[in-house]
Amino acid sequence: EYKIQKLDKVYGWSILWPLSTAAERKVASEAMLAIQKDFFRAAPPEFNIQIAVCYQPPKKGAKAVPQLVVRGCYVGTREAGQAAIAPIKKLKGAQFQYEAYESFITIDNKLLNYPYDIPYIPFQKKGQPPEDKQARNVARDLTLDEWQKILDHFVTSPNKWSYLYFEVYGGKINDYPLEDSAFIHRDCAFCTALDIFYSPDDEKKAAQKYLKDWCKLMEPMWNGHIYPNYPKTDVPDYRKHYWGKALDALIGVKNKYDPDGFFQFEQVISPYPGQTPKPVSWPPKVADALKRPIVYEDGKP
Repeated sequence: EYKIQKLDKVYGWSILWPLSTAAERKVASEAMLAIQKDFFRAAPPEFNIQIAVCYQPPKKGAKAVPQLVVRGCYVGTREAGQAAIAPIKKLKGAQFQYEAYESFITIDNKLLNYPYDIPYIPFQKKGQPPEDKQARNVARDLTLDEWQKILDHFVTSPNKWSYLYFEVYGGKINDYPLEDSAFIHRDCAFCTALDIFYSPDDEKKAAQKYLKDWCKLMEPMWNGHIYPNYPKTDVPDYRKHYWGKALDALIGVKNKYDPDGFFQFEQVISPYPGQTPKPVSWPPKVADALKRPIVYEDGKP
């Protein structure tokens, strides 16, 4: 059940750390450790945060440089929002970029595109370059060394178009009962994804190696799950990674409502090759619903 909420103005903000030197990345890694502790799963529900690692010009007309960009919005008054982010502003190396108190749609657009688009890609006449992406979910706190390795890897990008981001979970996402939806990532600290772009074609091999190296780096931090909104054909086991223990119930639902397999694509909900569907026992509500006949609005399929 979804409820539309009336939303007044919200408070938006942006804070960044430069990443060009090893010393700057060390400071930024320490900042990430502190933000992880106080603002990932522990943040109040009014507080929303997303973190990007990308190339941005430090000022108009300057060349793009690597930055850790921490942005978010606070649902409440401007003063409450300012108080909420005060500990982040005090972290070593923090550079306060901007704040605003406007409608959500205005703040959303500002956080995504101001002062520059993320990722910052000055499009050529040929349009947007080819893109590739991988995502991983992380369910535990990372160490200072792990944050350092992630930032150090980012600056090895073969071009300045790569975009690494962290979608922080917690709050209402983690409070929602696991068995009440097909979204199984309720114990997750964050979803992270690396987006790469390459052009001309001779950059493709280097960019894809960079992406594979990132996947290898994330392996010991990964909880084995992937947010299915970021599908990839070469993930090791998409059924497990996307749906986990919800797979059997999803197969049951698909077989009931699409028995002829009308809806098909490369990573369709289905049993593992050579296996037959298992009896559905979890979630109990779904198992019970699958036993009932389909009731059509007009009495006909």
